[in-house]
Amino acid sequence: MQEQTQTTLSWEQSLQPEESKYLEFHQVRFSYLLKEVLRLAAMHGHPDTPIHLMDIGPHFQTTLFRRALGPFALINTLGWENAERIVPRGTVDTHYVFDLNDCPYQDRWIDCPQHDIVVMAEVFEHLYTAPDYFLSFIRTLLKPGGFLLIGTPNAVSLSRRLSILKGNNPYERIRTTINNPGHFREYTTEELRTYAQEANFLVKSVTLSDFYKTSVLSGLVKRLVPSLRSCIHIVLQKTNQPDKPLALKIW
Repeated sequence: MQEQTQTTLSWEQSLQPEESKYLEFHQVRFSYLLKEVLRLAAMHGHPDTPIHLMDIGPHFQTTLFRRALGPFALINTLGWENAERIVPRGTVDTHYVFDLNDCPYQDRWIDCPQHDIVVMAEVFEHLYTAPDYFLSFIRTLLKPGGFLLIGTPNAVSLSRRLSILKGNNPYERIRTTINNPGHFREYTTEELRTYAQEANFLVKSVTLSDFYKTSVLSGLVKRLVPSLRSCIHIVLQKTNQPDKPLALKIW
């Protein structure tokens, strides 16, 4: 298992208690994301070459990307608006309002510039639309050879399996908060590989990690069996094949 360094992430803005708790709980995951983005940016020549990055689902990581990449990086975001407490004014160059669940309908697609890196952290599982549709749209956001970094929970993690053995549903109820409905669907590493390849991406790396506190026994089991770890990060590279929307299929 890749060792993670516990990093305290400071925030200048006044956060609500729930937001502070979320930031503290996910800080090791955010540190991992930041390291991955810096690694991919270096492959594109940053800081000598300006980097263009799109963050889908702007959140705390967006601000960290800006701090790390500096003012000369172009950072755009896509999705719903987020509170200024989380993504302060001036962090993002352009925010594009778009619901990825609309991706089956090509006439709703929006025009965006292409980027060197697109980050999609903890978004996959919140979408009820088939990945075939939204991955074909996300390809249009990337330059040929650009990287897509996806972070999402592991649908078959140890905790999920133990929950099933106890006779419980391992997934929470879909929430009544329309702007934050929770998880519709989680994925395995093999599912993500399949979706990526069908959308004409090259799979460059797949990493399973644990960023959260766990028991000694659980940690040992997951160290021995990586497929039981809680989080998946997969790096995909856009091929030179032309972008092609998936035709809308009606039952």
